[in-house]
Amino acid sequence: MKRVVLYLRVSTVEQAEGTSLETQERTCIDYCTRNNLEVVETFVDKGESAKTADRPEFQKMMRFCTTTKHRINHVVVYRLDRLARNSYDSAIYGGMLAKYNVKLLSTTEPISDDPTGRFMQTVLSAIAELDNDIRGQRAKDGMTRVAEKGGWAFQAPLGYISSRDKDDMPVLEVHPQQAPMIRKLYGLIATGLYTISQAHKEINRRGWKKVFGRDAHIQTVHKVLTNPIMAGQITGRLVDGKVIKARFKGLIEQHLFDKVQTILAGKGHVATPHSRNNENFPLRTFVKCSKCGKPLTASLSTGRAGDKYPYYRCQKKDCLAVHIKKTALEDDFRDLLSSLSDKVTPQFKTLKDNVLAGWKSRHDDVIIQQAQYQAELESLQTQQRILLDKLVKGIITDDAYKAMNQKYDAEIAICRVEIHDAQLDELDIDGVLNAAEYMFSNLAVLWDSMELNNRQRFQLVLFPSGLAYSMKDKYGTNVTSPVFNVLQNKSEGNSRMARPRGIEPR
Repeated sequence: MKRVVLYLRVSTVEQAEGTSLETQERTCIDYCTRNNLEVVETFVDKGESAKTADRPEFQKMMRFCTTTKHRINHVVVYRLDRLARNSYDSAIYGGMLAKYNVKLLSTTEPISDDPTGRFMQTVLSAIAELDNDIRGQRAKDGMTRVAEKGGWAFQAPLGYISSRDKDDMPVLEVHPQQAPMIRKLYGLIATGLYTISQAHKEINRRGWKKVFGRDAHIQTVHKVLTNPIMAGQITGRLVDGKVIKARFKGLIEQHLFDKVQTILAGKGHVATPHSRNNENFPLRTFVKCSKCGKPLTASLSTGRAGDKYPYYRCQKKDCLAVHIKKTALEDDFRDLLSSLSDKVTPQFKTLKDNVLAGWKSRHDDVIIQQAQYQAELESLQTQQRILLDKLVKGIITDDAYKAMNQKYDAEIAICRVEIHDAQLDELDIDGVLNAAEYMFSNLAVLWDSMELNNRQRFQLVLFPSGLAYSMKDKYGTNVTSPVFNVLQNKSEGNSRMARPRGIEPR
């Protein structure tokens, strides 16, 4: 009696839970009984596609059949497409089995080991491949039609959940817990104060794992930050490179997405570096010893009673010109910020008047420049569509397409940001100036209210080279900041710097 194994497969979980497997197994066992074949083992893949050999039970079956001690004569399948969905794979698997004198039998198809049977096996495999290709093309065509109508027929990306609208079109809905976390991530990058690596660490610190079940990988962060669907845009090869506005609401505004793309492309603000973090000592390494020039370090000193007291001190042992309590050094820094606020507030009011006057006089220029940027945007989008057409026709390679398309994506994002910035600046200049006036008038209050990372960046914006401190003169009497120098110079009637960002050269 010849020894055989059965291989059964269904491609969906629904089929696995239904009767398909039972039908296959019953038919295969009946076939073996009629033909006096001994069933040694049965292998079942549930919900696995035959497009790939990466099927657990299929791999076990191949190893089982090619082990000499098992002495298997045949592999019995319900239909050939249960083993493979194309003629090439079918020939490969058949050849692998034939090396060990294992032949393939189908319970529902006329195949045998003679020339006619081998021909029929090839034909049936080709038919299965054609059927699979037709199904795949139909699925692709269906997804294309959905995408062109602004729907989403794929797995929901992070921040969304799958849904259907009133017309039964598959769409996405904003995930109530995940979406706010993704908006925080975009907000971090948009400030220009975080690199992707820093934003990755910060978003994990802020509780990404609590929302998503695990910490974010840096690759996940990059994917989320560069996926157009976050702004409600559908694009890609499925829609021939067109950008289609989704019929569902995006997680973030388009201008925020575009701004983040310019920053990631290295054409936006560069993140301001910050010192090694210690929540207890925000001025560590930022303030230097005025005698030796070394950055101050900080630690807890132990008193006679064993109590711990925080101190800043010079790190050079043969200097030690600075050794001061944490509260004293930081109070002196607050006093410095307050004195600078008092000095600049009257100047800022003058500057504000000059800016508003210059702004209004350039209103027409802003409108013209916005139109120019819009025309440039449309031209770039046209060139991008032409580029895709060249790829489809085989005029350019995939690598050339990717390189040029990335360039167009970056230029398009810059145009959109410039258009949006011009609109914002035109509409909200009073609000921006009022916010700036509040900031410069309340430097010490703002510094106290910030978390550590932003404190350190705030310090470096005001004093890029840091500050020197001595026990006698403290921060000195002539401390100035480049920011305040600019404010002082420009408030003396020169309003040329106060032109809208929309008409600055790129």
